[in-house]
Amino acid sequence: MSQPPLVCLYYGFVSMVIANHSKGLVYSDDGAWDYSSMPMGYSEFELSYPDMNKVSSNELSNNIRRWINALK
Repeated sequence: MSQPPLVCLYYGFVSMVIANHSKGLVYSDDGAWDYSSMPMGYSEFELSYPDMNKVSSNELSNNIRRWINALK
């Protein structure tokens, strides 16, 4: 989470592409996304990333808002 805002958001999209092409799962336990909902498949992750309403962690939700605002 200490990367530039664009990179922080980009990781989620890269994870989706890899999970989709490999028929695998998205998993994160390092705070990059709401790990309480992990693992999940591509289609579930696509519907939830980066929707702050689907994040149970206030810290992560605040980080996502900060990243998006930094890109504006």
